[in-house]
Amino acid sequence: MADKRKVLITGGAGYLAGMLCEGLSDRFNFSLVDAVEKRDGDSRPHVAVRDLIDPDMSKYEDVFKGVDTVIHLAYKNPGGMFGSAVPPLERFPIEMQNILMAFNVLTCAHSAGVRRVLIATSNSVTSWTEQNRIHSRLQDVIHPDDAPFPASFYGWAKLSYEQLAFLFANGDIGRKMDIVSMRIGAPKPVELANYGDDMNRYKRDLGAYISPRDWRQFVTRAIETDDISNADGVPFIIGYVVSENTRRFMSIENSRRILDYKPEDDAEVIWAEDIRNALAGEIPHPGRVGPGRAGGASTQGQ
Repeated sequence: MADKRKVLITGGAGYLAGMLCEGLSDRFNFSLVDAVEKRDGDSRPHVAVRDLIDPDMSKYEDVFKGVDTVIHLAYKNPGGMFGSAVPPLERFPIEMQNILMAFNVLTCAHSAGVRRVLIATSNSVTSWTEQNRIHSRLQDVIHPDDAPFPASFYGWAKLSYEQLAFLFANGDIGRKMDIVSMRIGAPKPVELANYGDDMNRYKRDLGAYISPRDWRQFVTRAIETDDISNADGVPFIIGYVVSENTRRFMSIENSRRILDYKPEDDAEVIWAEDIRNALAGEIPHPGRVGPGRAGGASTQGQ
């Protein structure tokens, strides 16, 4: 049997990393790094505690040695859901730290000869488009090659990751390094009871949901697909990471064509009983999201 690929996950103590370790540890040789240790009772591998925002890369460059693929999930949250507890202008310096961390991770990976980096961006990269075009019925689907317009500093920072990563894929830094930009949807359970009266956010997350099974499949295909080069010969792909949801409004065309991604789950089926209860009860009809509402902030939980 061939040796398992060595895969480093930043943000290794987080929710998304846990789903990967739970289902893919037999397939990949995971190592984890984070600013905090794993939670008590967690069965995932040991987490190396390092500060990836520190500009002195010599303090953590060792964790990148011998790695085939890096999955960059680490994120410094300003407070609340995607910084919602902090006034917008005060988020800027913290998001700048996240951009610096992405640069440090990409630089260490590049220096260590890492083949490929999967970098967690977000559907928030196109949150303005979602709020002002999708939910207003001016556009049905957002494609990865649509011009990105974020509606928050969180989305702006994630877009900056993508543009920064492209420089490493393009090869101007010295060699081309494969990049998969993962615009992750909503990986938390979309249970009606958790949404209160916010039917727009509920309906929106039914369209953006990514199941654990589909998340693991996407990552597996993103690691194992041999050639991810685009039409210009640059090994760079942007993919929305969502399941095959009935209400899906983000195109997964790139992921199907290049990665052979075939999602198996649909939020409409998983939570069919919840949706029937909403239809039969006093809660507003869970059809499409109302105009200009509920856009762009995934429940990523990195």
